[in-house]
Formats: sequence, C-alpha cells, structure tokens
Amino acid sequence: MLLQIPLGVVNVQPNASTVTWTEIQGISFNAGTGTTQTHSVTSTPTTGNVGIVAAYSGGIAQCTFTTVKDSNSNSYTISPNSPSGYLTGNGNFLLAYVLSEPSNATSSITVTVSPSCNFGWFFEEFHRSTGSATLDTDAASLDTTHASPINTPTLTPAQAKELLLACALGSASIQHPVAGVALGVWTGAAAGIATGAGCEFILGGTASATAVNFQTGGGNVGWSAMEIAFK
Repeated sequence: MLLQIPLGVVNVQPNASTVTWTEIQGISFNAGTGTTQTHSVTSTPTTGNVGIVAAYSGGIAQCTFTTVKDSNSNSYTISPNSPSGYLTGNGNFLLAYVLSEPSNATSSITVTVSPSCNFGWFFEEFHRSTGSATLDTDAASLDTTHASPINTPTLTPAQAKELLLACALGSASIQHPVAGVALGVWTGAAAGIATGAGCEFILGGTASATAVNFQTGGGNVGWSAMEIAFK
C-alpha cells in the first residue's frame, strides 16, 4: 500500500552538534560622562549575525540604561536580567542584543542613559554557521565580599554548542583574559579591556554549569558581572 504524503516546506533547525560560531568583530569605547554616547563600530554588522552591546557605568554616580539603537533606529533588546547589581563606586553592566542584524543595520550605535553619568560600552558581533540564533538565558551577579578571580554568575546552557558571552568590572581593574587569549574555557573578546572592564566568550560551550572567569589586579573587593547564552 502506497501512502501519499503532501509536499510542503519543512523548517528544520540544524542539529546543535553541527552549529559553529565565529567572532566577527569587537571594539570598546572608554567611559565618558553624559546621557548619550554615539560611536561607530569597525564594520557595518552583517545581515543575520548576532550583535551585542555591553554597556557599563563607572564611578560614583549610578544611572539607568534606557535605549540602545543604531542610526537607522534598529533597537537592541535589553537582556532579561540586565543590568547587573550596582557595585558602589564602580558601576554595573547591561547587555543588549540583536538576534539577526537587519539589512539596513548601520555601524553607528547610540547608547542612552538617565541621568547623566560616567559610562562606556563594548560591541561584539558573532556569526552562526547555520540556522537562526535565539536567546537561551542570561544571568547577573553582584559580589561585595570576594576579590579575584571573578567567578559569578554561573548559567547552564540548554544545549551544547551555544555561544556564551560574559562581561564584568570590579573594584580592581580586570587584567585577564586579554583579547584573543584563553583563560580556562573562555577567550578574551576582541573588544579588549577598557576602563578596567572586560568581556570574554565561548564559541560552543557544553550544556553544563559555566561560571564566568576574570582575573583582576587583586587587592580590592567586589564585582558586577553579566553572562548570556545564545543557541
């Protein structure tokens, strides 16, 4: 007996084991005082790639991050657990992302805060080898007790081969990992270290609890950090 199966288009996401991630570009902009900062990243983000802005406040005045968008008003979504807790006198972090950069994306990005404060930001772009990226989860941490290494927050990806990004600042400046250099399972983001803050990534992690890992100059206590995973 022959069965007739209707023909149609089936949207099948690739098996996670076949997905690879590539860091495309990264850049940092040192902290300055005001309510807006507009900077141009190295290259216009490629259509379909993941774009991430990691903004940090610094200094004594605390402020609220309100919007992140490019010059064509393409908005970046603020992650669910952003911002991390405010480390008194040092600041906190916010992560904002675009899962698929639009065809009219621009290299000029504006971060807006309220009220005026001292802040800076990082930009990172990643390419997913096949299929579409989705947000898995994110986590935030504020620690006022411990010194180096910075090892919270921790998150557990839903599956293997996810992209993980973490950013942190401490009462002592971050020294490792530097851009392109490994520290454990993490690699320093191309954006580097700016104003004592830094970011790191994992291109295809495991589906197990993964803590951030930064080393500071030591001597002081406390940090504020964010971690995010995309699948």
